[in-house]
Amino acid sequence: MHVLSTSMLVPPTNAEALAPLRALGATFAYSPYPGRRPPGELATLLYDADVMLASNDPMTAAVLEQAPRLKLIARVGVGYDTVDVEAARRRGIAVTVTPGANEHAVADYTLASMLALLRNVVHNHITTAANQWDRRAGVDLSGKTVGIVGLGRIGKLVARRLAGFDVRLLATDPYPDAAFASEYGIRYMPLDDLLAAADIVTFHVLLTPETRHLLNARRLALLKPTAFVVNTCRGPVIDERALDAALRAGRIAGAALDVFEEEPPIGSPILTAPNVLLSPHIAGISREAAQRMAEMAVAEAVRALQGLPPLHPVEPVPSPAPEHAAR
Repeated sequence: MHVLSTSMLVPPTNAEALAPLRALGATFAYSPYPGRRPPGELATLLYDADVMLASNDPMTAAVLEQAPRLKLIARVGVGYDTVDVEAARRRGIAVTVTPGANEHAVADYTLASMLALLRNVVHNHITTAANQWDRRAGVDLSGKTVGIVGLGRIGKLVARRLAGFDVRLLATDPYPDAAFASEYGIRYMPLDDLLAAADIVTFHVLLTPETRHLLNARRLALLKPTAFVVNTCRGPVIDERALDAALRAGRIAGAALDVFEEEPPIGSPILTAPNVLLSPHIAGISREAAQRMAEMAVAEAVRALQGLPPLHPVEPVPSPAPEHAAR
């Protein structure tokens, strides 16, 4: 029984998380995902693996063909857009996620990013530390209209946190929760209408063919010039080049990005765009959340090695109904 981990959250030093695998006598290899790998490296790593504790490695059909023993891809996280789930299903490979493990961490980081962006926290720190008294005021969160794109588990936690800031809440989601919206005073509306009305837009959707470049050049043009964008879900949800152009032209006020179209975003123009707050896909990785994700993924690995069904499997994502795709 051989386990490969490409997640920085499950290194050999995480003895607590790995204890159940050690107890089974499984061997363990660790090769954290650096963002890009030399051609063929991933296939070599997977060749004798029974289970993978996976970061964001691109698990394509071609890669899976080079993993003859693989029984499980246990994503140490909730996103699985880098996994060809249909190809895995055809080969009898289960794909699992760790739902709920880091949702509070993402919601906290979203609010922190929003406040830091609006109030120029990073600029004010850097200039003060450099013995410069360059005070940049920023704008209030209170009184603003915040649009939440994707009012699922994380979107709802963001809404709950924002409820104490005296903001007006808008949301778009293909599956409205009327009871939750009523409790928190949230108004549902189509995406284009939300973009035109919001002062701040925060994204909390899965990456699917329908959500890729959900915020594109046309929709960026709907935003107010004073509007801010926050993305802590998946980078390709936003057309990064179009966002960069909008920032440089002053068509929007700023953006906070924890995720990028390519990670790491080496050489991307967005790195030097004005009024951006950038971080390295870290929103969901608090210390507590990281340990929960590691332990949940290892639990799935143990079940796979014991021949038991997974606890949190995912299936190929179906296309939404036509009326949902336009929301």
